Amino acid sequence: GGSTVPQLRCEVVVRSPQFRSTFTYTFRCRAEDRQCSLTTSGSEDGEFVRVSVALALAVACGYHREDWGRLVALLHRRTLVAVLRADNCFYSQAAYLSLRDLQPSPETLRAVPRFNTEIRNKDGSIGKTGLGSSASLVTSLVGAVLQYMEVVSLPRSDSAVTSDGVHREDIGLTHGVAQLAHCVAQGKVGSGIDVCTAAFGSGVYTRFTAALLQPALEMCASASSSPAAGTGAVVEVNAEALLKALPINPPTTPAGGAEATPPRGVLWDFSHVPVHLPPPLGLVLADINQGSNTPSMVSKVLKWKSTASHSELALWRELATLN
Repeated sequence: GGSTVPQLRCEVVVRSPQFRSTFTYTFRCRAEDRQCSLTTSGSEDGEFVRVSVALALAVACGYHREDWGRLVALLHRRTLVAVLRADNCFYSQAAYLSLRDLQPSPETLRAVPRFNTEIRNKDGSIGKTGLGSSASLVTSLVGAVLQYMEVVSLPRSDSAVTSDGVHREDIGLTHGVAQLAHCVAQGKVGSGIDVCTAAFGSGVYTRFTAALLQPALEMCASASSSPAAGTGAVVEVNAEALLKALPINPPTTPAGGAEATPPRGVLWDFSHVPVHLPPPLGLVLADINQGSNTPSMVSKVLKWKSTASHSELALWRELATLN
């Protein structure tokens, strides 16, 4: 039985056909104290993928803290396989069109195969469109793991996100773990709007107080980028301590053996109000086949501000007011 297994172990394989990459990991969790570790076991590694899988599995192990047998049944000696497929809007389709001597237009773009794998330019680079692909990757991967681990029940349609209270609570839990994973992988607490949008959809967003995430972020410091990251990179975290630090309301088992209550989401002070553009307004995306690295871009702006003239800073403040 599951109670006789002192430490569970499983393999995790994450494939990305569009990037032609396969990431493999080994996950372990001790029965004694719910100490979890995820080790990179293949030649390829992705910071966002590794941290997302590690934290989602750790949260699941903390969630099922009173049912070791269930964890063993779900994970021990199994191989979990996830396939990442990104919408074409996240990446430039210029390479695909160029190979076929096609001009970019609404018609030619609509004809591009869904989850197109021909997105590399001649120099091997991939042009991102800047719509938050990293945040979407993290949120989707965290949600998939938590769903498999029977921690959440996520909706299969957009309408259920706002109309169903239980679904919204489960999305809230997924959103909280994804926010933490994204911050750990990125190395800092950002605004969180891209992760929130990936979880809840378009909306008016008020960010959470960054200090609320700090205890969990410090706990996961070993998972952040470092020169040692790569083959053999390890994410180690205690499942029960992580649940307390997030903070997430863990399920409670009422007296009399009644069924445990579902998760109540993450106790943060963010807000998200769904919003839609009124007709006939719409947004048009220009594909310039060039993405950006947000931390690098922010550091360049801050460096410019430190040397900018008085008149340049005055213009900067005026633009900030207008926005």
